[in-house]
Amino acid sequence: MPRVSERKLDPQIEERTLKLLYHLVGELNQENSRKVLKALLTPEERLMLAKRIGAILMISAGYNYKQLDQILKIVPVTTNKLKKQIKQNQKIIRDLLSILNEQETVKEFYKGVKEKTSQKS
Repeated sequence: MPRVSERKLDPQIEERTLKLLYHLVGELNQENSRKVLKALLTPEERLMLAKRIGAILMISAGYNYKQLDQILKIVPVTTNKLKKQIKQNQKIIRDLLSILNEQETVKEFYKGVKEKTSQKS
């Protein structure tokens, strides 16, 4: 898991720094977003973010703790945290899922998940 400094940023600096990130992400096309994510994030950070997105998809589709652990290697504690985040941010998550579920890559993701799930049965 990536480490964040225990030293706290000034709240205004934190807010402005995050605003820069959100603006950057919003302005990127697909090709540039891949380049930026690879340049700014370590392989572990990219994988953690990707697994979180996959877990949100799987939780929303009704997969259980055991399946998330087997397929994404996400422990129940993390699944619980994600479930709470989904519940607290229902509209944002619904909007995210709506966007994601239109993507071909999500269909490919579910295909891989179903293949792994059927292998375990």
